[in-house]
Amino acid sequence: MKYFQAVASTLNISKACSLVHLSQPALSLQIQGLENDIGFKLFERNNRGMVLTEEGLKLQEQANLLLEWQHQTTDLIFGLNQNAGLLKIGTYTTASSYLLSPILKEFFKLYNDINISYDYSSTDQIIEKIKLLKLDCAIISEVPEDRGVTAIPFFRNELILVSSIKNKIRSKIKPRDLANYPFLSYPLRLDYCYKEIERKVGKHLKQSKVKIESESFDTLKQSLLADLGITFMPKYLIEDELKSKKLKAISVNGLSLPITFSFVIKKDRKLPARIEVFKEYLLSKFRI
Repeated sequence: MKYFQAVASTLNISKACSLVHLSQPALSLQIQGLENDIGFKLFERNNRGMVLTEEGLKLQEQANLLLEWQHQTTDLIFGLNQNAGLLKIGTYTTASSYLLSPILKEFFKLYNDINISYDYSSTDQIIEKIKLLKLDCAIISEVPEDRGVTAIPFFRNELILVSSIKNKIRSKIKPRDLANYPFLSYPLRLDYCYKEIERKVGKHLKQSKVKIESESFDTLKQSLLADLGITFMPKYLIEDELKSKKLKAISVNGLSLPITFSFVIKKDRKLPARIEVFKEYLLSKFRI
């Protein structure tokens, strides 16, 4: 059921493989075996990819119930109402470092029997893991539309264009000026909030010379401090550097790039105490 649900929720064998940590041939064999046991095809392929058959849709409903029952039973055994256990959070390294770390010392004093494990998968994978109950919750920005999850906004920030204070770039530029400066790039495909940059000024950035591309914001920050180029960064990551005037913000014709972080859980799930107290604590520490 777990393997079937991974394929049914993603409708993509490759994505499902990364969720359940199986090779593609092994997962395909699991689905074929399930179809043989049931006596019906569960998936069809068309020009748009995989789709669930009528029997597959019915089985998906039951799989949801079975997985929910499994976790409810586990919560019951280990104490649904106990503030204890492992809290599995899907998020980004930047959020765990800059948003969560500063507030966790007090949380652990209040709930010293709760432990935290971070999962740094892509946004799409985190959402699927939430729906499959492989993660308890998520703290991510720009949550994609999905009926299987509930997102509670708790923190707003913005992406800003930044350079070293040593850089001679003007404090106000036009979008087309972006093509004239060495750029430090975060892979836009990896983060939903960065897709807005691509939509609004991507045609100009494509003309700039990319000096460094990195998935690490800390690498990009250190590259900024070394005056290796300019880039868009979440403001909350560089507040100290802006205050100490090591970095400077650059206005791009009034370009606005807001980002919103949300606490994400599986829709309609009865939350165990460890998740509920973390949610309430988190929301109390941030005010939108």
